[in-house]
Amino acid sequence: MLAWWLVACASAPEATSSPVPRVLDLQESRPVDLDLVAWVDLSLDQPAAVSAICQALDDSTDAYLEESTDPALEHRLTLTGLRPLTEYRCAALPAGGRSEIFSLETGGVDPALPTVEIERDQSFVPRTAFALTNHVDLCVDRRRQHLLVYDQDGALRWAWKVPGTDGPGIEASYLGDGRILWGGGRRVGGVPEVVTWDHQTAPAVPFTGSEDLEFHHDAALLPDGEFLALHDMDGAAGGLSWLGFGVTAFDSTDGGISWDWGDQAGVDEGVLDPGDGSDEDPFHANALSWESRPGGDRLWVGLCGDSSVLAVDVATGAALGKLGRHGDLSLTDPQGEHLDNSHFFTCNHGVVARDDRVLVYDNGINLDSSRVLEYRVDLDAGSAVLWWQWTEPDWHEGTLGDADWIDDDRVFVTQAHNECTVTPQVPGDRSALVEVDVETGEVPWRLTFGSTQDTNYRAHSLPGCGVFSSTRWCPETQARFDTLADGLDW
Repeated sequence: MLAWWLVACASAPEATSSPVPRVLDLQESRPVDLDLVAWVDLSLDQPAAVSAICQALDDSTDAYLEESTDPALEHRLTLTGLRPLTEYRCAALPAGGRSEIFSLETGGVDPALPTVEIERDQSFVPRTAFALTNHVDLCVDRRRQHLLVYDQDGALRWAWKVPGTDGPGIEASYLGDGRILWGGGRRVGGVPEVVTWDHQTAPAVPFTGSEDLEFHHDAALLPDGEFLALHDMDGAAGGLSWLGFGVTAFDSTDGGISWDWGDQAGVDEGVLDPGDGSDEDPFHANALSWESRPGGDRLWVGLCGDSSVLAVDVATGAALGKLGRHGDLSLTDPQGEHLDNSHFFTCNHGVVARDDRVLVYDNGINLDSSRVLEYRVDLDAGSAVLWWQWTEPDWHEGTLGDADWIDDDRVFVTQAHNECTVTPQVPGDRSALVEVDVETGEVPWRLTFGSTQDTNYRAHSLPGCGVFSSTRWCPETQARFDTLADGLDW
């Protein structure tokens, strides 16, 4: 199991030398997970832009491209998303210079990482090129957690061991430029941070008081570049006390807080009810969605314990409305017919809001199945329309899970299964990532974990372009690769 460091020396046409790659074995100094990343160091005798391309010997469609466009003498190109146990032929291509052929071979991956199975409906083209998810085996060790990226064919393309978490409740989202924001994990003092494809971490500057807070379930990047974090807070009112929550927006570069809100404000306003004190965690906040709007931003908070989603006005901190069984919004179908409470959700675990559309993952406790529900919400009118819903036979997960839009006509569902720390509602089921076609309800693509013990929490569909060096699902990158490889004798 080897991680590769490739060093090549290249020259322009009029120079006498040509690139000569030198491969160093860094097995003892690099994590095995970094086998799927290769560094190509190029040293030129005169400044030039450079490219590096690689192609698998066993599959010509498994190709990679990275370029450095600035003329320089020294370059480092990082090839990411390589397949495990694969031999590649590669070429270093300085602009205006001679190419040099070299090769690399990736090693295996940690055998403790899960296997997966892929199912496709051939009448559809999947929109999911890669899928980012967390993974933990709660039956063995709830603290041994990874972030993983699989491709459309089920090949592992990236893995990173997440430090210091306790259980599956983390969020990880791809920011672009090879960066992932992750947070949560029941970490005391653990504000969200960024990790890159080559395992470099960029911890955020903690905000004042964060060292004593336990962060859980969710984290997000806001449009202005600040981080949004969900954490525990103590709540108290009327002689009662409970475990509440807080949501903090802060500048990751200096720790400055720009916005702070929590359940205490909702209780004081009279829109949240902590009950009689018998429930230690009456709200169990587990999902955040920041909705940017011309008339003012909103924060939506998913409350599993209250089976509701609460909308908060960011500018004033006032509650704007609560969607759910214990909420204040009336509900109709698209034809305007009144719907009863059974068309709301119970113990929801995911929420995404945009343009007055609210997508909710419904675990369906005390119901017959889990569901994904889309509501069209008019907070000014105090109303909501149940616009779309999806479920399938034998799907009923009482904990965990998520749903996100891929685009307007595809939804990505995380059917997270927990076999070991709770009594599952469908024993023996397995966690799965499912792409759903909104119009038909059909499933173009499904990834299923190999074991009933494989647990995740949330996952996200990633596009083919702008993620890894792979050209396979990115036509623009493939076209550039073909131009560079044309006529190359390799």
